Amino acid sequence: MTAGEPVSADEARVAACIEDYRRRRALGEHPNPESYRAELSGCFDDFLDVLTAESFFDEALTVPREFRLPRAFGHYTLERELGRGSAGVVYEALDTHRNERVALKVMRAGFDTDAHARERFLREARACQQVNHLNVVEIYAAGEIEERPYYAMTLIHGETLSDRVRHGEPIAPKRLCRGLAGVAAALTTMHEVGIVHRDVKPSNIIVEKGGRMVLADFGLARMDIASTLTRTGSSLGTPLYMSPEQMMSKREEVDGRSDVYGLGAAMYEALTGRPPFEADDYRTLVPRIISERPLAPSKIDPQIPRSCSRIVLTCLEKDPRDRYANASRLHDDLMAFVDDRPVRGRPVTGVRRALRTLRRNPLPTGIAALALVVIALLWTLLKPAPPPAYLDVRLVRPQTALIFVNGIDMNEGLEQGLRGLEGYELTPGEHTIRCEADGYIAFEDTFRAQAGQTVSYRVSMDMTPELLQEISKRFREQADEPEAPEDDPDK
Repeated sequence: MTAGEPVSADEARVAACIEDYRRRRALGEHPNPESYRAELSGCFDDFLDVLTAESFFDEALTVPREFRLPRAFGHYTLERELGRGSAGVVYEALDTHRNERVALKVMRAGFDTDAHARERFLREARACQQVNHLNVVEIYAAGEIEERPYYAMTLIHGETLSDRVRHGEPIAPKRLCRGLAGVAAALTTMHEVGIVHRDVKPSNIIVEKGGRMVLADFGLARMDIASTLTRTGSSLGTPLYMSPEQMMSKREEVDGRSDVYGLGAAMYEALTGRPPFEADDYRTLVPRIISERPLAPSKIDPQIPRSCSRIVLTCLEKDPRDRYANASRLHDDLMAFVDDRPVRGRPVTGVRRALRTLRRNPLPTGIAALALVVIALLWTLLKPAPPPAYLDVRLVRPQTALIFVNGIDMNEGLEQGLRGLEGYELTPGEHTIRCEADGYIAFEDTFRAQAGQTVSYRVSMDMTPELLQEISKRFREQADEPEAPEDDPDK
């Protein structure tokens, strides 16, 4: 098409779909080109040609020829690419000095000539080096090779929390909270030394095979001593997981509680399979994050305990003052949920929000806010939230067993199993229970619990035929043994 030539309807449709595809990629989604086939019809091949060309040029511009792998890079040998971000590429590499494999992050070509980008990249390495924590990726070395900034870190074997969600591999709420509690502890250590991560999201949390979760990618981390590097008004971060204060570029309000929000958003997606807010474009997403409240995870999936849902919603409060005061408080609540103790987090009620609106805008919103307060109070009085249901389990035989409720292992951290459960909180509805023990036939049942009701089980499991045979064999062997002669001093 030459300059001045009118754009056809087909070309306009292709251009609109390409723009939508780019926009969704910028929001952190992974759109499938095939999803545009029906809309484009006969223009679909043109659409694919443009995407292919863009991919080719992007590869040619961002991956220099000298980085075809494997390739020597100082005393490292780059073997394969693990991933890439906005300014860096992470490789699995062999450190010939240490004789071990490491993850090596190298600044991408084109960014190494930008002084601000170079400083931000090196700041990431310095931020990681300041934090010595089990749940933060460890930095071994940092510097420049061939005028290209780099840093070497521990090679972690696992996949990101984002990959787990995308592959449909859910993590049980208790296991998820135990893993994220480690990340919250790492954030606590970071915040204590003046570092705010600012980009906590599922793709920056690596899940090891043993369940440990490690926080990575400090490319947007802000240290107090280097905060001037961020321009006033910039809202760095990934939109789907950014806090309202980041969205509104309120730089002075971005602190550790912004990371609490990001961790809550990651937890929301891991529990429900979707982020707290979804939108087709950035302009639609911004007002949703700033003003809308996410649907409670327990309403999306009734199997998610309400106490776990309350933790998430407390993290996602719009006003930083309503979230957990710090990552340490969040860690404590996550572990309280894991240990079946009461959690302290409570999202702000509708009545409290209405009163705040009334105080901020007494004249224009006074009547409307007062009406909302009255309605909310009446609703609270007339429609109280249904109480939870409870489960009691008493083991008669054997004395201990592995107990699973709705597939969740109640025995984490124990070797011999539980003796029973008392007052285990459930959402009203249908549930399953299973008890297992070596040598016994497993007990399994499905039950329906009503609000406020306690469902009690007295479990006595039958022995397996194998165990019965073993016991019978032992009795026979004991019966066949000759009696030991009695000592008689007169004989």
